Amino acid sequence: LMATRLGDRIKMWVTQNEPQVYCGLGHLDGTHAPGLKLKFGEYLQVAHNSMRAHGKAVAALRASLKGPAQVGYVLAVQATRPATDKTDDVEAARHGFLRVEARNSWNNSWWTDPVVFGTYPEDGLRAYGGDMPKFPAKDLEEMKQPIDFLGLNIYTGAAWRKNEASKNEMLPVPPGYPRSAVDWQPITPAALYWGPRFAWERWKLPIHITENGLATRDQVFLDGKVHDPQRIDMTHRYLAE
Repeated sequence: LMATRLGDRIKMWVTQNEPQVYCGLGHLDGTHAPGLKLKFGEYLQVAHNSMRAHGKAVAALRASLKGPAQVGYVLAVQATRPATDKTDDVEAARHGFLRVEARNSWNNSWWTDPVVFGTYPEDGLRAYGGDMPKFPAKDLEEMKQPIDFLGLNIYTGAAWRKNEASKNEMLPVPPGYPRSAVDWQPITPAALYWGPRFAWERWKLPIHITENGLATRDQVFLDGKVHDPQRIDMTHRYLAE
């Protein structure tokens, strides 16, 4: 319906925005609608069906759009950045970007490998083990539909390094580090360089930054204007990357 009604004007389409958020927060943590706190295996089934829905949406758009149009898929990217420019730290940050190990929705590969490659990442399969839902092979074929671009929603990125024990390590955010008005967003401009770079190296698709920005406590100054210095400075720094 959307493609038929709007396809003569809209030439770039997205099937889903941030499946990690609406699946993880909506069906695992219960903090977003519909407020469910499912068992982990049930949540994995939700995520699986979400990617199947993406594939079906790609097929429906391709069948209904007339003329040239691009179809993509948008992720809530868990960006990473190396603590230094040392090769070992870059490799640690790449590991952090691609890893699937925690029992939550906050990773990149679990949500992208099936859509691009038609396979789940091996480290995720090992980590989730017996919680994995049973499904027919055709499900992965449904997920893997040709897309034209990946949309990356990037706000911040954790610093990673290779420590003295040669282990990949995510560093804590230092006290007093610059943050936006939402506490989860440290201001880390390098995320807008390393996030797209690691995504390109893995999935080899054209990339659009589909969300970026920050929350501030805006105010009207004595001259009647909102000068917005924090947002201007943040945008400048991120675009420079």
